[in-house]
Amino acid sequence: MASEPTKTLTAQCYCKSTRFTVTVPTSALPLGTHLCSCFICRQVHGTLACFHAPLPTGTSPVFLTPTISIIRYRHSDLAASDRLFCSTCGCHIGDEDIIPDHASGQLEWRVASSIFTEHDESTFQIRSHIFPPTTSVGLHTWLPEINNRKLSSWAPEPNDPNFPILPPPTPTQEFDSDGHERLRGECHCGGVSFTFPRPNHPSFKDDPLVKRYTSPADPQKWLACMDVCNDCRLLTGAHVTAWTFIPLSSISPPLPESLEGYGTLKTYRSSEKVLRGFCGRCGATVFYMSEEERRKVDVAVGILRAPEGAIAEKWLTWRTGKLTYERDGMEFDRVFAEGLKRGLRTWGEGLDGEVLDFEIPLIVSDAIKLHATSPKWPKSPLPRDPKDPPSKRDCCKPKPKTILLARPAAPGQQQPEELSPPVQNTGRITFSMTCVFGETPAPEDPTPAELEPPAEEPPSKRLKIVTTGTDEKADEKVDGLGFQDVWGSKKQMASPNSRRNKDMLWSLIW
Repeated sequence: MASEPTKTLTAQCYCKSTRFTVTVPTSALPLGTHLCSCFICRQVHGTLACFHAPLPTGTSPVFLTPTISIIRYRHSDLAASDRLFCSTCGCHIGDEDIIPDHASGQLEWRVASSIFTEHDESTFQIRSHIFPPTTSVGLHTWLPEINNRKLSSWAPEPNDPNFPILPPPTPTQEFDSDGHERLRGECHCGGVSFTFPRPNHPSFKDDPLVKRYTSPADPQKWLACMDVCNDCRLLTGAHVTAWTFIPLSSISPPLPESLEGYGTLKTYRSSEKVLRGFCGRCGATVFYMSEEERRKVDVAVGILRAPEGAIAEKWLTWRTGKLTYERDGMEFDRVFAEGLKRGLRTWGEGLDGEVLDFEIPLIVSDAIKLHATSPKWPKSPLPRDPKDPPSKRDCCKPKPKTILLARPAAPGQQQPEELSPPVQNTGRITFSMTCVFGETPAPEDPTPAELEPPAEEPPSKRLKIVTTGTDEKADEKVDGLGFQDVWGSKKQMASPNSRRNKDMLWSLIW
């Protein structure tokens, strides 16, 4: 008798210290996936929900070498399972039951579907929300359906003996010594705990940094967004991470720029200029710190303990017009990203009467230089498409200039001198060529080596340069913050000395 066909799926965390496979019968595919928004999952992951797929009975992950270290967290004496996460980068990989299944006698698993290398509706299918917040907005509000398929919603009846869970704590509003409100952020185990005030706190009067991250709709609220980037997905174990943006100086107890020695916080450098913080005991994602934005820290909304509920809507104004790093989300799980984007817009229209599509600023703390070429059709020092006619490949030599977005900090100065207009936007830095155009001339005829990022600033991100509002006309992809040869298309780029070009806005999308 022929054995039933199977399929092997592979998963790994961001740092690849934890890698495993699961082999399941093809008849079990796609694996049903649920989004759990219970208080425990939010506070353990730092996200608004976990994304879990129960494995068929008798199926367990097979861990691949080198799997270095996995931490198990048991949230209470009533816990039915252990929660596992990577000790290096903090990625949650799934839950393993503590008590074997009555029928099979085996421990059952629920794996984080977000970290599998193959993820589409033929392998994983999101079907339901479980334990959604009953009195407040949550991810279930923003994702009622996927691919025209309504998601079911389930929670046990109160006092159900099969689900002996403790009632979630009821957060209360906290105040400082002067009676001003503060919002607490705290992971599940309490090892990382802090508070911050509203942006209209008297100590912030006329602070330009605070103004950049204050809601355009309500001066009492901070900005917040939904991020579907690949990095956050593989560092949290969830499809989407919600972030808000808080000045570092407002965090209490004081948070050091290094993020070191702050309760049970562990750090992981996900790229050359990005430091992340997660609880080393329960695994909750807590902070994101960029060296380009040292005066503010991104705080994971999943750990906030707002009295009004999961999304802290009395403290945060949510960007409903777009997802952050939407392209990553679409490439990984298009139907999820489309469903979330649509649901977020619908909720925003119902709440505010319009879609809020504000930008989240970025403060550049180190010099960023852009080499821009002057001819109408510049010649690249890198190979061009051989199909291009010679007139487009060889007629002109580029005459690069350097555009400096922010001057480096002077000796003894903690922050750089910011240029006017300030560098702004979310996921894209919009700036004007008028800032310092031509102030630092580049060599007349640069070689490829001269256009490469300097050795002391290794590339950290893959960038795409486009003019504002013309995403379809994206130009070259270049590495890092010391950009290589960059230009606009024939229609977008005129001579650098022309008035039109000096007034042109560019965007760096990463």
